[in-house]
Amino acid sequence: MRNLLLVLGALLATPASAENPRYTRNQNVAIEVKLSDRVKPIKPTTGIQGRPATATEVMAIEELKEPLWREQEVILQQLVNETPDDAPDKADLLFRLAEHYAKQQRFWRLKSMEPAVPAAPAQPQRR
Repeated sequence: MRNLLLVLGALLATPASAENPRYTRNQNVAIEVKLSDRVKPIKPTTGIQGRPATATEVMAIEELKEPLWREQEVILQQLVNETPDDAPDKADLLFRLAEHYAKQQRFWRLKSMEPAVPAAPAQPQRR
């Protein structure tokens, strides 16, 4: 009896699945989108003279920024000293000064590792 119900159920179910769906629509809709300059993907920039910058070149550029760092440090220290402790901007100034010191520390730590790390030989560029 059970087998008869299974066979009967299978026979009745197959014609229903072969019928066309009641509602049809065209799935091939092409939407043309014009991208403005604000939403276009950013093109990756090349480094110095059309090639990626090396770590040595980046470190040399960062080293040239040292006089500016000194000026920024003096200005930030003056602002922190002149700002009263209960001023709402005091925490922001202290944070900026701490970030400034952290950036200097990272640079000088990397600079101190230069003698220990041998420079990689220049690789020929592929075209």
